[in-house]
Amino acid sequence: MSEHALGSNDDVMDDMAAEYVTSQLDSTLRLTRRRVAIIRLLRRGWTEKRIVRELGIARDTVAEHIAITMRALHAHTHAQLVAEAISHGFVELRLYDSEPE
Repeated sequence: MSEHALGSNDDVMDDMAAEYVTSQLDSTLRLTRRRVAIIRLLRRGWTEKRIVRELGIARDTVAEHIAITMRALHAHTHAQLVAEAISHGFVELRLYDSEPE
């Protein structure tokens, strides 16, 4: 994983928020840390290809994480996925999500 994909204090807060939110929701709506990390990268505007390269995982794995998360949050696009993740408290809204963190 590159240093740009690694977490910061804000990402730790996102992890804590995601854990709290998932503990309060129905057990069918849970996101793994990997899925939250991928949403954060989508929030930055990263493509699936870049996520694959930076995280060093298979393209199909990234696509599957995104597809499962989109189904869980009833999203049809990456933008909608990020918006739903923000509204459910899995990640925080950021006006400027620049690199590096």
